[in-house]
Amino acid sequence: AVPMLLDASERGYVPAMIPLAAAYADGKGVPKSFYDAYKWLAIAELWNAPRVQLFDAIEHQLKPEEIAKAKAEAAAYVFKSK
Repeated sequence: AVPMLLDASERGYVPAMIPLAAAYADGKGVPKSFYDAYKWLAIAELWNAPRVQLFDAIEHQLKPEEIAKAKAEAAAYVFKSK
């Protein structure tokens, strides 16, 4: 299921981004990465997804510079078109 969530998220399907972030946070189907989890939550938030509790939990696992970098990547992210 995670590859489909990743594909949908990369194409801009916001409802797939939160479960994808949870998969990264838990290391289920993808390597565990609080950074990638945070980045996908930040992208979802930019597209008006509600801020989920997971966001705050992950934020405490990252250094301020990692958060800043993830936010910058989220702001610059370009969705796949095909």
